Amino acid sequence: MSYDERVSLIVSMYGMMNSMLPSTVLIAGTLVSYFMYMAMSKMYKSIGGNPAELVPLKYFRWPRNTMAGFLAMFLLSFAVGFIPAFEGMQIYMNISVIFEFVIAVQGLGCIFMIFDVKKIPKAFAVIAGFIGMATGFGRMILFAVGAFDYMINVRGRMAKR
Repeated sequence: MSYDERVSLIVSMYGMMNSMLPSTVLIAGTLVSYFMYMAMSKMYKSIGGNPAELVPLKYFRWPRNTMAGFLAMFLLSFAVGFIPAFEGMQIYMNISVIFEFVIAVQGLGCIFMIFDVKKIPKAFAVIAGFIGMATGFGRMILFAVGAFDYMINVRGRMAKR
């Protein structure tokens, strides 16, 4: 690859990363706030407080109306991408990344439930979740598991056993 080709590749990658910044900030903010709440609630408990408990990830499930809202945002962002004033698919790509993350979190909850039912230590579930969210193939698997869980309620069926 020549120098000019490498420069143009880096510039195009920078442009793509710049256009994905809104969804990245939103997802990072969600993760940071979740972990900060966990840390602050432990500190609050240590001084005798009684903070509201977070639902364990294995029981976490998005409400049906939330998914309908995300689906509507997804379709609207796709339609807005065709308006000349909003050329490019930046809005669609950002909503798509957020939608993929939301369904992957649902899949992550299903993975945690499976590990709990099979009595596999939580550390392995955390490692599997981290690897799943950090790799493209892993996110695709988590997305598929999350969509499957959302459609047929896999965790609800496991909990009834």
